[in-house]
Amino acid sequence: MKHALSAFAAALLLVFLVSCGGSGHSSGGWFTSLFTGVPANNDVPIEELVKYILTKTDAQPCCDMEPGPVHAESGFSVFLAGKQVVFYKYDANKKKMRKKLDYIRKNKCVYIVGNRFPARVNGSFVMVDHEINPEKDKLIRVFDEF
Repeated sequence: MKHALSAFAAALLLVFLVSCGGSGHSSGGWFTSLFTGVPANNDVPIEELVKYILTKTDAQPCCDMEPGPVHAESGFSVFLAGKQVVFYKYDANKKKMRKKLDYIRKNKCVYIVGNRFPARVNGSFVMVDHEINPEKDKLIRVFDEF
């Protein structure tokens, strides 16, 4: 009886973990990313991140950013407190982009035309040049919540 009850509890926990997901941006959440290595927010377009940042801060939209120099899929920038902050989206299903994300996560920076910029990773998204922003703490909190 104890074994049956333990097996039932384990199965119930597994169903709960699979159904909960992570941030709600992708089915499967962190549980799926644990086994695939692909972040749960990998299928979320950069426009959703930018919309979220704009609604949670006083940032103003700026422009699309060329993703080529950082080997990303897409990029966009906003102005917050008079400073530009750039966001890039990577596709972690692509091996080269996943390696680039891992590098940025480990080194906490990205190089653009030989210049080092502080960077922060959230799943498949990277925030660049946030360190000098007067609203840095709020920006980091909002980016990490996404």
